[in-house]
Amino acid sequence: MKIQKWLTSFIFASLVLVACSDDGDSPSGPADPVYSTGSSTFGDATGNDVIYGIEPIAGGFLLVGNTETLNNGSSSDGLVMQVDLEGNVAWESTVDSGNNDYDRFYDVELAADGNIIAAGFGTVGSSDTDMMLAVMTSGGSLTNISLVGTTSRERAYSVGDWSSFSAYMMAGYNSETQATVQYIDSGDFSDRGADIIDLETSSVYRGIKTGDNLIVHVGDILVNGQYDGMFTAVNATDGVYLDDSPGKVISSLASRLYGINNTPSNRAAVVICGTSDSGNGYIAKANTSGDLVWETTTSEIAVLWSVMEDSMGNVVAVGWSGTDAIMVKTDSQGQITLTKTFNGTANGTDRFFGVAESENGEYVMVGSTAVSSDGTSSGWMVRTTPEGN
Repeated sequence: MKIQKWLTSFIFASLVLVACSDDGDSPSGPADPVYSTGSSTFGDATGNDVIYGIEPIAGGFLLVGNTETLNNGSSSDGLVMQVDLEGNVAWESTVDSGNNDYDRFYDVELAADGNIIAAGFGTVGSSDTDMMLAVMTSGGSLTNISLVGTTSRERAYSVGDWSSFSAYMMAGYNSETQATVQYIDSGDFSDRGADIIDLETSSVYRGIKTGDNLIVHVGDILVNGQYDGMFTAVNATDGVYLDDSPGKVISSLASRLYGINNTPSNRAAVVICGTSDSGNGYIAKANTSGDLVWETTTSEIAVLWSVMEDSMGNVVAVGWSGTDAIMVKTDSQGQITLTKTFNGTANGTDRFFGVAESENGEYVMVGSTAVSSDGTSSGWMVRTTPEGN
């Protein structure tokens, strides 16, 4: 069953497809950018569909999440798909852990070897999930799958490519609720290794970013009865921790860290998002040693799940506030310049889980939107101008 997609327009109440035209009145200056904004949904009302991860590629994006639609509502499979800049589906693939139960992907990356790698969890028994890593060709054909776990709930929230060691990696938590990075040889899936943050307390990795010879993880750790933002950086060429040990508390203001991305304007920095102790949205910029450059919180109660720095140096974080999806934008110094909420068509719960910038300079956000009064959701892709229109 092909996932259905509907293109609508104007991000506001009517959601009708629009585009800005070039300004031909000023021949001496550059033409105004042309944006293709709008909203696309994936799935139908037969089951819940959610998009969690987005990765820009030439001509479009890779998206991952989970789908009940393709299983006719009986269970949920991990979903990997490729779309163009306007959300038209090039291909879609589902991955089942083998138990015809609930499976999900949270993150996707295009590896240096050309493979698509996706990570999340697969259900392997009653109340038992394992970290799940899937490897696909550029056309969406599954070539390998690995389930990593013991006898309890393990999940991978993010995936990375450690090309210096010919390894793929997943970051999340293990059966002891400890932050864990699992390495799998890209040429031999039976060759595995794990790096566990054994700090005798609850901890979780939720974000991972690789590039510039660095691997950086963020998450949270329980400290004196309160969760704080956690940061770990590894030299990708030799595998040595930058701070000689993992699990550095980067912020006591942050309660949970969910998203991380590198910054095109300053390759020695990363941008981070999450939620603060007060429940407000949290955004920060740090250097690759885990020292904060700045941090800020929203005035709204919000969970910010994903973050990026755009081509102009602005930081954009997305997530949700109440039942609405939310986008928050700051300037390069961390001053909030735009906050906007998005509501779908069914007046239900809407979420953003991923954000990227298109080749045309649009902001592209993915998540889920309610499509019926019973709470059924479809995957959601929203494209706006840099001003959020």
